[in-house]
Formats: sequence, C-alpha cells, structure tokens
Amino acid sequence: DIYPTATKESDYIKAKILREDLFRYMKKHKIGQLKNRIAEEAPIFGTVVLKKVPGDEIVEIVDLRNLINDPTIDKLADGFVIEKHYYTPTELKEKPWDNIDEAIARFTEFHEEEGKAVPFIEVYERYGEVPLSWYKEARGEEVLPEDDEKYIKARFIVTGVNNVEETENGTREGGIILEVSEIDEIPYKEYRYTRIKGRWLGEGEVEKTFDPQIRINELTNYKIQGLRLSTLHLFVTPDSLLQSNILNDCDNGDILVAPNGIQPLMNEERNLSAYAQEERRIDDLVVGLTSSYEVVRGETM
Repeated sequence: DIYPTATKESDYIKAKILREDLFRYMKKHKIGQLKNRIAEEAPIFGTVVLKKVPGDEIVEIVDLRNLINDPTIDKLADGFVIEKHYYTPTELKEKPWDNIDEAIARFTEFHEEEGKAVPFIEVYERYGEVPLSWYKEARGEEVLPEDDEKYIKARFIVTGVNNVEETENGTREGGIILEVSEIDEIPYKEYRYTRIKGRWLGEGEVEKTFDPQIRINELTNYKIQGLRLSTLHLFVTPDSLLQSNILNDCDNGDILVAPNGIQPLMNEERNLSAYAQEERRIDDLVVGLTSSYEVVRGETM
C-alpha cells in the first residue's frame, strides 16, 4: 500500500491532505486494479511491461506476446521496442494518424471469431534510435548525405510490413507509414520478478518449475504404461492345444481340458510405492524452489 506520512508534527495536516488527494487520484485512475494485475502476472510470466498512454489510464500493461525487443539488453530503454497491434477498421479510423483510409483498403485481413469473419489491420509501433535519414525520408524532408551518420530517437507507426511488391528493379516493401515523430524517451518500463544475467526477460515461478514438471510428466507416462499392462488378463500353460485367447474363444461355463493346468500371469504394477516416493520428493523440491510452504499458502502447520 501507498500511505504518505509526516516526519514532523508540523507536517501532519499536509500529510493528511496529501493522503486524501492521493487516494482520490488512485481511485480515479484505477491504480489499485493495476497493482493487483502486476502482482498476479509477475510471478507467472516473470516480467510485466508498463506503457505510458494518454487519458485517465496513465499506464497500461503490455501483452508480452505482442512485444518485440532485443532479448539480451538490460532494460528496454537501452534498445528498440516494437509493439504489435490489431485494429478493426473502426478502431483505426479513431486514431490521429495519416494514410488510414489507404491502410484499410490495402491491408485489411480477416480472422474467424465465433463463426464470423472479423476484419483487422496489423499495425506495428516502433520506438528507438534510427538514422536521421530514415526520419527525414518518412516525413518527406530533404535527406543530406551526412544524415546516414546521425541517429535520433523516433517513433514509427507502420502497417503492411509483411507486404512485398515486385517491381522491375526487384522487390521492395510495400508498407505504409501512419505516423512518425521524434521522442525523448521510450514510453515503456519493465518489472522483473527475478532477474537473470544475460537476458532481458525475467524468470517467474512457472519457469522455475519447468524441470520438475518434465520429471513429473515422465513418471506419469511410466505409471500409465505400467497400469495399462496390468489391466491385461494373461495366462500361462505348457499345453499347445488350448485356444489362443480364452477370454474371446470361451463362453461362461465352458470346461477346459488342460492336463498341465492354466496359471494367470502375475503382471500387476509392483512399483507404485517407488512412484509415490519420487513424486513426493519432486513436490518438496517445487515447494523449496517457489517458497510456497504451508504457512505461505495459509494452511495449518
């Protein structure tokens, strides 16, 4: 929780007013819900990315499936960030960008949703350093020879990046630039649940249990194979004149003549206790890796 307090007696009233203003501000912008989502998603995915947005939301949580960045950087501000969006034509027309009608006409695709074909346009939003020549060319400004040597931070919003057009001079990309502008900083901040050297993506509790889960899957497969074998009713006899399958070839009440006798084959699963012991050992390992002891889970000691 966020609770401003005063360090001096003379600031008590100021702190109380600040608390009231802060609580109203957090309620208006739904900061509590945002904090709850961060607390839920960080242990699962290992990383939560927040993005500054205009309006009452202030920040929003980015879907990591739509985020593209350098996986080896220490933080997003050190490299480039590309976010992929899917807009319907109506949603795209609400954006204050250029060339929207052309983008809708050329790059509208369809996907199935509840049996209906829903139109959408794939849009990429890129932040990071680019040559000054790229920026000027996108804005229709004169490009100087030395501009290839200079770099600026810019925001590019484009669509149709996967569209390739065949021309007499070869192939060229046929995308459309919807908006380009110079920026001071990248509007993304990340929180890592557990940081790992050499990679940007954090490690969550789910990833910590990958290896134990693989071992549990192996044990389960072995147990299923053993139990499947133990469900078979097999018999052994030295007499070769008996039917090959007495369950299918004999009726209830049939009398079998077997001078040497018929004995059931003992094929029951005899390793269940070893499986249970190994599963308990892995459960204890997972509890230790994730610190999910009884007192943490709220169970009785």
